[in-house]
Amino acid sequence: MATVGALGPTVFHVSPNTFRTFFNLEINSTTNYANHDRHLSGALLEFVGNAPDTCSFEMFLSVFLGVDPVAQINSLDASRRAGMAMMLVIGPYRYGALWVITGIAHSFKHFDGRGNLLIAGEKVSLKSYQ
Repeated sequence: MATVGALGPTVFHVSPNTFRTFFNLEINSTTNYANHDRHLSGALLEFVGNAPDTCSFEMFLSVFLGVDPVAQINSLDASRRAGMAMMLVIGPYRYGALWVITGIAHSFKHFDGRGNLLIAGEKVSLKSYQ
């Protein structure tokens, strides 16, 4: 099994029997400025500070790839509801300090004839936690 990385208790890995990883990882950093209008002159910008970084990624969860979509959805949702601050590690690198899950968009794609979830998609939104 090759471990790709982790977000807290969620481990991203690939093996001949299991494929649980992410795609479309995006980290956004912004800076806040105050805008001071001046009479008969251009506006003056003042550096106020950095806004918390945001991050998002998607996951494809399929029983056909050795992943239980319901268990994975419940695990991510438990971390979100608990407000758990987690490290995001990909390969040997840690990205940012700590992150909290601010939102999860669930996409239930395929069910079997008995209502069991076979394939799901997740879009996870994170915010840096200082």
